[in-house]
Amino acid sequence: MAASSIRFGPGVTKEVGMDFKNMGAKRVCVVTDSTVLHLNAMKQVREGLENEGIEFVVFSGCKVEPKDSSCVFLTAKETDADVLK
Repeated sequence: MAASSIRFGPGVTKEVGMDFKNMGAKRVCVVTDSTVLHLNAMKQVREGLENEGIEFVVFSGCKVEPKDSSCVFLTAKETDADVLK
């Protein structure tokens, strides 16, 4: 039986780099919006990925709380990413 990998609490966002490293990802695409792009949470994501040596690209063209019809969907092929998150 698989155990849940859900974590919560202060500092868990910084663990994103470790999570992707454990998945074997070498390059990821972080999808966000233009507001979150400038928040501390995104800073923690960047630091977590950089600390683990994970290459990443950021796509900040999503709208806040997007509907399927208003979100631009990316593919791993377009971003050269191992993982889209």
